[in-house]
Amino acid sequence: MLRSLTGLTVIVVAAASAVAQDGAAPAKEKLAPKLEVRVIAIQAMKPRADQRSDRWYGWHNPGTSIAFHVKVDRGRIVSYDLEKSRLNALTDDLGTPLTVPAKVSLLRKLRGKAARQGRWLSNWSWRPEDGFAFVIGGPSVPAEGAMAVSVQATVVLNHVSGEKTAKAKDVKLKDGAKMDLGLMKAELVGVDVRGDNRVRFGLRWTESGEDVRNRIKEFILTDKDGTQIWRGGFGGSYSMSSNGAKQTVTKRFYLNKKLDKIAIELSYYDNLRKLHVPIDVTTGVGF
Repeated sequence: MLRSLTGLTVIVVAAASAVAQDGAAPAKEKLAPKLEVRVIAIQAMKPRADQRSDRWYGWHNPGTSIAFHVKVDRGRIVSYDLEKSRLNALTDDLGTPLTVPAKVSLLRKLRGKAARQGRWLSNWSWRPEDGFAFVIGGPSVPAEGAMAVSVQATVVLNHVSGEKTAKAKDVKLKDGAKMDLGLMKAELVGVDVRGDNRVRFGLRWTESGEDVRNRIKEFILTDKDGTQIWRGGFGGSYSMSSNGAKQTVTKRFYLNKKLDKIAIELSYYDNLRKLHVPIDVTTGVGF
């Protein structure tokens, strides 16, 4: 069941904390941006009999999901910080907790473990131009007869303002070539000079969460004469692998020109700060 809700809007003045970048001390804190937080949709989906139902994985999956749109009056929201965000309650108006599964998986029963809260915050598939969207949810659905769902949480959003540009010149197209692109230190991997005068390679870096890739505006690649040979953002061909809290990200490039050296320019969003956004909403039209 999908309910579209457009009338619930809250103006929020979020608490903000500056974050040190590139080893520098935190910048002097300025007035936080004004946020407009709006519920845009709610979904309650019972799992099929053959589906695992003790975890919530986001929108389009079993459980209860509430989607929020956040509009900011200046700057840009690029991601949320799950580790610093907190969910206090997600219930229906009959008091049913929606953050834990109604049934415990057989494996957890065999291990003697009770139901527990798992993931509760997820990205919304739609990325609006005028803000940011996220989903709060849990693996259970409202009880029969429930008419509303309530959520109390603090969602920490990563906000950026301003832009910077960094450029690495005379980068030799070989595995292990290292460079400093301001936002991250990276190296070339998987360099393959093909016989049809095409070159493909990966640009690899390590990050925590999504703070790096979500701050990328665009890459510009040029040859030794300054002629542009590639331009674009982070999307397209890339891969990621995790090692604890760290993630290794590889952005792949395919060039239709045989080259020995290139210049790589990166434009990225600057001045990262954490916005602590209180969520206290009761919404619904019947289940």
